[in-house]
Amino acid sequence: MHVASNRTDRRATPPGNASSRGHPSGRWSRSQSSADIPGSGAAAGSGDSASSRMRQQLKTDGDALPSDVPLGISLVSPGFPPQLGGVEVLVGHLADELRGHGHQVAVYAQRPRGSSFPVSRDYPVRRFADWTGFREFPVAPGLARALWRDRGLFDVIHAHSFHAVPAMMAATVPKVPLVFTPHFHAVGHTRAASALHVVYDPLATLLFRRADKVACVSVAESELLLRRYPSVEPRLSIIPPGVDTQALLAAEPFETDRPIVLVAGRLEPYKRVDTAIRAFASMRNDAQLVVCGTGSGRPALERLARELGVATRVGFRGWVSDAELRRWQRTATSTLSLSAREAFGLVLLEAAVAGSRVVASDIPAHAELARRLGGAGVRMAVVAPDVAALAAVLDSQVEMGRLATLPDQGFGWSTMARRFEAIYRSVS
Repeated sequence: MHVASNRTDRRATPPGNASSRGHPSGRWSRSQSSADIPGSGAAAGSGDSASSRMRQQLKTDGDALPSDVPLGISLVSPGFPPQLGGVEVLVGHLADELRGHGHQVAVYAQRPRGSSFPVSRDYPVRRFADWTGFREFPVAPGLARALWRDRGLFDVIHAHSFHAVPAMMAATVPKVPLVFTPHFHAVGHTRAASALHVVYDPLATLLFRRADKVACVSVAESELLLRRYPSVEPRLSIIPPGVDTQALLAAEPFETDRPIVLVAGRLEPYKRVDTAIRAFASMRNDAQLVVCGTGSGRPALERLARELGVATRVGFRGWVSDAELRRWQRTATSTLSLSAREAFGLVLLEAAVAGSRVVASDIPAHAELARRLGGAGVRMAVVAPDVAALAAVLDSQVEMGRLATLPDQGFGWSTMARRFEAIYRSVS
């Protein structure tokens, strides 16, 4: 696969697109050099200083305000809402915010073969059908063709997910600056996907080389990434996701006759929902487990609930709308995630903002989130995935009850979008 050169020289805007951009020729002086962008890595150190530098970026990346000149931005993603997943949620909110800030936004995403999705945005969302039928690693060649065809419309391409093909397709497009958010887990989420990574990883080296900037969603992700791709460090920033605080706090809780324990996410083996069900079954307190999400593991998980005698207290909701999920987050006493791999843990941040207590597996991303929420303890417990220990923590949280909602602490999606805008301008 040919990967385009890492050129960032600007090209003239094609006829017919100038007026919509707000600049007549597609060329302008950079309002900020990369050294002026907090967290750009232009003055990055090395070695032991890297971790502390990146932690400081959490506080400083949002300080630089971008200019008012609109940009043409292509967001490239493995999927897009209402498709499920943390990447999809982030890209959906980022696109909405960028459009709200006056930019010209176009989304390029894959969709399962034979699927269709309603038009729900006031900007183009182009979904390209997978040709492989392979759920673990879909490939939609039409997406690559469209990016090449439309490349004159973009000031920057922002590609998402190391673990999917669209980002590699974006890297083949020449002469357009590329920002890459890898959502890096290091390995695939299934055995088949992990096997495919053996072939894919060498190509990923070229993808990181092509990217003008790389933006991780957490310090934990960045440290994992740098262990495998250390050359990325000078171009690395950290931009955490946001939450829709207003929508969360406006959601109406469900009426229930017992405490709710919530699990929300893909029902795949790496999420360890089976351990969550076993821990729930071991609780001494009467409660209800609500599972929101779909995936290959659902039949086995439903069977497990029956075998443990808790099927009547475990509700598998399947796919739920954002509005319904927010209502469950406003209802839940405790939200549980035992994922073996996460770059961030967005659903847990949402739950905490909504007033739910949180129980999370002891992985670096979850420990980092606990620190952001004031340290592991009352609001968020970080626990090894041991059934007895988890049951004890859940019992304790259920007995204490829900917490007050969190006030806005800079977790908004607009804050995230502004930080990305600054990066876009540094490479345009």
